Amino acid sequence: MKQVKRNEGKDEMNLATFPLTALTKEKCMKPIKINYTKKIQGKLVKCKWTVDGSLTYGIPNAIDNDVLLSFFCLAKQQGCFEPGGSDEVHYTYGELFKILGWNRQGNYYDAHNMSLIRLLGASVIAEHTFYDNKKRCLVPMLKGFHIIEDFSIYGKKTGNSDIDSHLWDMSFNSVRFSKVILESARHGFIKFIDLNEYFSFKRPLTKRLYRFLDKELYKRKSVHYGIKDLCFNHLGMSTGYNLAQLKRELDKAHKELEPWEYLADWYYYDYKSGEEEKNESGKRVMYVKGVSSIKTVRQQSTELACIVRKNFFGDNPPSPSIREIENVERLIKQYGYEKSAIIMDLVQLEASASKLKPDYIGYLLTTYKNKVIKQLENQEKQKQIQTQQEAAHKQEEAQREQEKQEQAELKKYYFSLSQSEQKKIDQKSEEIWQEKYGGYDSKMSRELALLDAIQQYKQEAENNGRP
Repeated sequence: MKQVKRNEGKDEMNLATFPLTALTKEKCMKPIKINYTKKIQGKLVKCKWTVDGSLTYGIPNAIDNDVLLSFFCLAKQQGCFEPGGSDEVHYTYGELFKILGWNRQGNYYDAHNMSLIRLLGASVIAEHTFYDNKKRCLVPMLKGFHIIEDFSIYGKKTGNSDIDSHLWDMSFNSVRFSKVILESARHGFIKFIDLNEYFSFKRPLTKRLYRFLDKELYKRKSVHYGIKDLCFNHLGMSTGYNLAQLKRELDKAHKELEPWEYLADWYYYDYKSGEEEKNESGKRVMYVKGVSSIKTVRQQSTELACIVRKNFFGDNPPSPSIREIENVERLIKQYGYEKSAIIMDLVQLEASASKLKPDYIGYLLTTYKNKVIKQLENQEKQKQIQTQQEAAHKQEEAQREQEKQEQAELKKYYFSLSQSEQKKIDQKSEEIWQEKYGGYDSKMSRELALLDAIQQYKQEAENNGRP
């Protein structure tokens, strides 16, 4: 498939999780309203996500999603998402249109201008749906914000007062993101998105599903959802659709994703007797990560090496050398990406404590890797011991609970018998008490002797065919 030359894309993850725009390229006046309940820390809470727009121009549409991602791409390139970066993105039409894949025709200029107006007018109200990456939690209160604060564009007057009022005499257009979006990005709640893949899709629903799954499958091999939850709460599809209609639309998106091998597999299913059962009429859907959604070891190595460099040298570090990337690559092949990232974090802490500031990752690993790995192994052993102790405790609790149930059943059986049968058991209980407990008179010994006698009587009755 032909690759379009575009810069690395970025996507703000709250906007990847919930829809900001309608799934149409036409004007849409109806607000997006999402309401559902979710269990958070053991409690059911009401979650809300509402997108409203201008009374004149409506809410953002599918074209505006493309424009916004292109702005994110330019913002990343210009350092806007770095601490202390500019709040404004400066750009020419040519730069933006190249990312969007638009030509320099008049209708695209109009589409650009109208996208800015709709994005400016869009407001989002979130409750238990906006994730604050600085505090590492969902914001538990109502939070309202805009996507962009203002914009300035240059060009000839169009006759539209809303557009003409923003014309200026500079050679660059500019867009200023809202404080909420900038802070979220600067606190790391943004992710890479392959714009070559994204812009290859024609259907707005496919693009929306791609953004959502790209975020959800970032560190997972598979994800699953209730179809209505996925379609209504995350893709922004019409709540007037029934299950069959939702599946038909999803299937069109799945088919468009196929050429990129983005998904290794997907299927509808239901739970039957507690087990998953594939079923075309199922109410849930499973997605399994494919080839194109998995980073290569070299990509992971380069990414981790750049993070280490940035931690040591600040916001504008020198690029890691090939040898440094190879050192990290060997680490990842041996321990996996997640554990390697932990090892590198601990290695840097050790180096910082010793007041060393080496300029080579290989030196860091040679000096501190073995010490750090030993620390991790000890932590893992302690965790394993704790897990075993917890499992043993749970097993003991379960055994005690089972014994209580068995004793309750024996007592129930005893009181269901006739008085003469109970008298026989009482006599047997006295014998057991004398023989087994030495006649030691206590409530516990008496009760245990009685339970033993009931058990023996019940066993004899079953052997002789009596109820």
